[in-house]
Amino acid sequence: MGNSLSSNYRVLASPSRIELLYALQTNGPQTVTQLSARCGLHPNTTREHLHMLIDAGFVASETIHRASRGRPRLRYTVADTASDPRLAQRVREAHARGDQVRRFLNHSDTEQPVSATDRQIDVLEDHLDDCGFDATIDSVEVPDARRITMHHCPFYDLASEHPHVCDVHFGLVRTAVTLSDGPLEATELHARDPHAGCWVMLKLMDRTERDTTCERLEAASA
Repeated sequence: MGNSLSSNYRVLASPSRIELLYALQTNGPQTVTQLSARCGLHPNTTREHLHMLIDAGFVASETIHRASRGRPRLRYTVADTASDPRLAQRVREAHARGDQVRRFLNHSDTEQPVSATDRQIDVLEDHLDDCGFDATIDSVEVPDARRITMHHCPFYDLASEHPHVCDVHFGLVRTAVTLSDGPLEATELHARDPHAGCWVMLKLMDRTERDTTCERLEAASA
């Protein structure tokens, strides 16, 4: 998989947009004023970058209700739940493409049972492809785990100058995995390994771990 000319690749190839995403991932919802100060950008420039991130489905905004008159203020946050209509649509499209691939591989038009793990992988593969990654997802010797390996990372040079690039992409991978309900969680990032490239571990969680993760995500988005 992989399409280095994808629109999402171009959105994420900007150091300023990477810094804005990193600020939202690590510090939670913020206003333009807060993000501009944190990232050292002019407010108008910040708004332009945020609009691009919103259009790509990486960021969401909400109106801050105020008692006094005046122009409504917006608060920005990472788009990380399927309750967002754009992400819900993306999940449906990823599932549909996954079903199409499975029918092709099985040489059959008959619908086959699909596991929750397969659905999570559908969305993850779709995300990686949209961002321009040439990636494979394989089983490993570690029990209940899988490994995503990014070959020839299109952001490699950018990451060498801006260390938050890898952190942001790991956050986006974790979000992609959680958009479909299932047992997988992205747990480890190994960035720019000189021998194995960049890779992420996916772990199968038990029910207790899944409940704890859901509670953590809900608390983070509150």
